[in-house]
Amino acid sequence: MKRLFVTALGSLLVFITAAAEPLLSKPLFEIEGAFEDAVIHKEHLILSAREAEMGEPDLRIFSLHGKGTPKESGLYYSTGNAHSIALSGQFLLIANGEMGVDIVDLKNLKQPREVASIELEGFSQKVVVSGDFAYVASGFYGMHTIDISNPHAPHLVSTFQAYAPPTKSMLTEEEADGLFAVNSEQEGGGALNMESSENYYDADDLPAYEDVEEEVSLKDIERSDGVMDLLLSGNTAFIAYGSAGIISVDISDPGNIKKLQELRLDWPVEHLLLDKGLLHAVTGVGGVQLIDVTQPDKMTLQGNYRTFCYPQDLVQAGETIYIADGYCGGDSLIALTFDNDYKTTLKPAYSGDVGNVAASGGMLFSMAPDKVYAFKP
Repeated sequence: MKRLFVTALGSLLVFITAAAEPLLSKPLFEIEGAFEDAVIHKEHLILSAREAEMGEPDLRIFSLHGKGTPKESGLYYSTGNAHSIALSGQFLLIANGEMGVDIVDLKNLKQPREVASIELEGFSQKVVVSGDFAYVASGFYGMHTIDISNPHAPHLVSTFQAYAPPTKSMLTEEEADGLFAVNSEQEGGGALNMESSENYYDADDLPAYEDVEEEVSLKDIERSDGVMDLLLSGNTAFIAYGSAGIISVDISDPGNIKKLQELRLDWPVEHLLLDKGLLHAVTGVGGVQLIDVTQPDKMTLQGNYRTFCYPQDLVQAGETIYIADGYCGGDSLIALTFDNDYKTTLKPAYSGDVGNVAASGGMLFSMAPDKVYAFKP
């Protein structure tokens, strides 16, 4: 039995069909534990733990040699948490939450060694590498650009902020209303790129304030607003700026990031994926918005599609986009394909709850609350 969904917005009509049989029948292997990201390096799988407890490793490394479940071959303990990981040659960069970014030497995969770390303002939750530079999504404190040409001595070269961060450390729901007006007078403003005077931190629109009764730390709030995700395409970076929508910036000069355009959406933007000139923007209850970014300074909303639950994350493997569809039970790993007429096929790919997805080394990784499944897509 198939279900048919149709959603129309602007000039794009999206047809979504859901087939009953899961697309991926059997995982190559599964590993117990809660993970947030995954990369493959020299026939080894590196998994970043989701909120590792004190005394537990933040990275677990598994050898992919042989058949069956990979054998654990190395561990790494961080002072923070490994929310996102990215390779740069033999080095691994870790977005380490409040601690900034760690750089780890993978020459000896049995004993990975930290060679440098750099403290950054905000909550570092995504790191992307391009050549000698790393770009870091850090919540209310924007996007940091780091020179990593010498991995042993990384240094900050610029910070792009479309809006000033809030100034209070604790607040209640009553205090929150109107708190986030932009303050254009920043201390030590050399690194800040304050190009807009428009307020966007409207407390009534932030998901973090729904049903707030107790004091809320801004450090917790910035994990669900501000810069959440980013991706690079040539000399352009697209930034998922939470409640502010999507901001495109020119990164041709990493030391002087320039804003191109801001596109507001009806829901906070959490994750991004670029495919054939279309940006897929995960907006939670708002589904996935489709934006034409063939001209980065003239982004236009083209349509949207909704999944069966609550999209959390997405990644591309081959010609297929895989969506982590949350915690509603059932088939929560979703496979999405487009044809040339933008007709969309949305199929269950595998059963069970899925919070994050990653693709590396020809493998797809579906991360459930208590284990990760590996597939050959």
